[in-house]
Amino acid sequence: MGDISNIGTEKLSIALFEKCASSNLEKFFLSKNLQLNRGQSVEDIDKNKTLIIVTRNEVDRWCAGVTQDIDRDGDIGDMTLNEFKELFMSSHHDSKLFTDLFMKGHSHLGRKLWFKNLFDLVDRGVGSTYFIDIDTLNQEKFWKWVCKKDSTWPNYKDWFSEWQEGYCKYPPEHIHKPISEWMRFILHNDERFWVIRDMLNANQQIIDSLFKSVFWLGDWIYNED
Repeated sequence: MGDISNIGTEKLSIALFEKCASSNLEKFFLSKNLQLNRGQSVEDIDKNKTLIIVTRNEVDRWCAGVTQDIDRDGDIGDMTLNEFKELFMSSHHDSKLFTDLFMKGHSHLGRKLWFKNLFDLVDRGVGSTYFIDIDTLNQEKFWKWVCKKDSTWPNYKDWFSEWQEGYCKYPPEHIHKPISEWMRFILHNDERFWVIRDMLNANQQIIDSLFKSVFWLGDWIYNED
């Protein structure tokens, strides 16, 4: 079986996966003295534990991953869109550069795909395993439910406004946005990227299938006693 990094308490944790708010969740909740379990084996997760899995639209995840991988040195703010386009064009003649830019690291397409680990977890019957969309992290009612589910979790009333203001939203003026939006256009309009597009769509079908499953945490859960 694989492993799953997560942060929370002995009773309830949120899984940490790249480009699914993992950095913000870790940074924010470590400051609230919650426990970080880095690379915890699925076999070591308490069977009675509640685990929340954050999912994200696969195209959004990939576009954000491309820009983060390019920004390894933190200087993407100095790179204009035209300069990035030049880098992009050079990848047409360099297969290694193409792979490094668009199919590795945070822009991975399967090398670190998390689905197998999650279904290992579900198959093992660990407690209550729920899946949510990343936008659910913006909802106060979700955090209210978390605190109700686990009374040892820090009370959302004490920190939700701090989370909402500084951590849960992607700034509309983010320096990555011009490049990530251009990559979104290229993904659907440049046939070199259609193999990537098709793989992302296949991944998305797995996420979409969860919407109708008992594992998807929808509004119904908030009305349960």
